[in-house]
Amino acid sequence: MSRLRPPAFDPQQSINPNPTHSYSKAILLDGFSKASPMSACHDLFKTYQEWRECSVLEGEAIRCADWSRVNSCQRAKMELQGRIIQFTQAARDHLAKTGGSWSEVEQRLRREVASLIDLENQNSETLAQVRCRALAEEAELDRSSRQLRQVRSYAPVVRSAWSSYS
Repeated sequence: MSRLRPPAFDPQQSINPNPTHSYSKAILLDGFSKASPMSACHDLFKTYQEWRECSVLEGEAIRCADWSRVNSCQRAKMELQGRIIQFTQAARDHLAKTGGSWSEVEQRLRREVASLIDLENQNSETLAQVRCRALAEEAELDRSSRQLRQVRSYAPVVRSAWSSYS
């Protein structure tokens, strides 16, 4: 089973996606050939792609129980939220100035957001499974601990055969 791990992406560093992946090219550039590469629409979809990459890494971290990395991914996504709001407004303004259609962009955004929601739900389900296994393991360890205490209480106390003689 191969894992999807985008190269050159570390949520602890500044967000820097690699838009050479085929899925990111389709998301970022398809339908925006008239827009300049630095357009607000491009930046908006690029930011959603960064969110996707964070979520993929977060899912891997959850499966590996790497909670530090999960936390880093969540912090990166919090940063992306502000950028998404900023780029959404910039894209609306850009399209209003250039006579572009916001409804077309909005449809694409809805598809992208729906896909991201699915990915977030998968991560949530994985987290619930990991948590359930951890709780089961904790219960088993508690049970073992109680059994060990009971075994110790049944063991006879061995007294030393030596006595002090003066």
